[in-house]
Amino acid sequence: GFSRRHTEKGTNVLYFVTATMWNDTSTYVEHYNESIFPQWAYRGNEDPFIFQDVNDHYHLLFHNEIPDPGHDQYFAGAHAFSLDGYNWVYGGYAYDTNITFIDDENEYYILHSRERPHLVLAKDNRTPLALTNGVLVADNTYGNDRSITFLQPIIQNYVHDIYNYNYYYDKLDDFR
Repeated sequence: GFSRRHTEKGTNVLYFVTATMWNDTSTYVEHYNESIFPQWAYRGNEDPFIFQDVNDHYHLLFHNEIPDPGHDQYFAGAHAFSLDGYNWVYGGYAYDTNITFIDDENEYYILHSRERPHLVLAKDNRTPLALTNGVLVADNTYGNDRSITFLQPIIQNYVHDIYNYNYYYDKLDDFR
């Protein structure tokens, strides 16, 4: 599994947690010094959500507090993937805080924050159907800190595209 620690530089770092028995917390070992992405330790990664896809590959969604180069301040989530659950490739940007509701008014919102990603999976427990996040609305000011749970359906064609790893795994050595 994964957890995070707060660094002396003021950011969060994801690290491994192993166990001999998943349901016995006394067997948990936290590997504080084994950051999953040591080259991106300054980015403030937290709130990891892991799942396996239909090809038995692992995916990790997480809140990323600091944008990637080329993305604006509304960057919110990142994606990583792995063949074995131990060696991870950082995929970068996954979603941001810009939301458009497709209804009669096509309302557009910029959220103040979009954290704690979780997926709603299909009956096979492998196919993502929707992404949920804890979000703060853009008018988040003192005394007006409304937070909500936001659910966003996932376009299935996109899900199948991210299962095509050829590009990413060809670049695996660049990410390590």
